[in-house]
Amino acid sequence: MPSKRCPMCRRISRDNALLCDCGYQFGQEDIHLVVANLKSQQWNGWSLATSGALIALCGTVIALVLLPIGLLLGALGGGAFVKGCRTIATSRRSTRELNERMKLPAARVIR
Repeated sequence: MPSKRCPMCRRISRDNALLCDCGYQFGQEDIHLVVANLKSQQWNGWSLATSGALIALCGTVIALVLLPIGLLLGALGGGAFVKGCRTIATSRRSTRELNERMKLPAARVIR
């Protein structure tokens, strides 16, 4: 069975799916609205990556005094940083693909 890819999260869904796991409704939104949502998603990714890096840095400093707590903070911060970076990459890729799709002329049936 053919499948389709969600422009927001890049997950593959069944061809007859109306809703992606991330909440995106297939075929219900204007492409410009999706691009705006992707920009918001990208900013959220930057926020998560930045805060994750700061938490990991604080965890490293705390690890010099209290090793277990510092390692825990470092791991949590590192995980948040990686998730933020993946969110940024996903939203950038989807935005590029949607911008390319908007450049294509509309298909017309000629009889």
